[in-house]
Amino acid sequence: MRLTILAAGLLLAGAAPVPADEAFDACKAAGGDENGCGAQWIGREQAALDAIWRELIGLTEGKVNAGLVAEQKAWEAFRDASCAFKLDDGFGEAGGYHACRAAVIASRAAALEAYLKYIDN
Repeated sequence: MRLTILAAGLLLAGAAPVPADEAFDACKAAGGDENGCGAQWIGREQAALDAIWRELIGLTEGKVNAGLVAEQKAWEAFRDASCAFKLDDGFGEAGGYHACRAAVIASRAAALEAYLKYIDN
């Protein structure tokens, strides 16, 4: 049952495209290609996540710090495997890969932000 619910959630998450950020749209409007503009978008999301990560890890120590580091390494493995199916030729030019990967990273950033709020309280 849990697997069915998870699979349904993943299908729904993939059904609605993530809106591109303004810089992606501007890059495309200026004649940039999908892959170049998309890579920049992913880079912006990753830079935002990295900033949150540095802040969070700077506030922790001991077991909490070690747990967060282990969790982040596991998430990075997930990130690196995520959305790769969208690179298949059947999905068209990049097939939404960049939007998918950017959403995965933004979601992790939101989770880390929640951790920061919890720690700050």
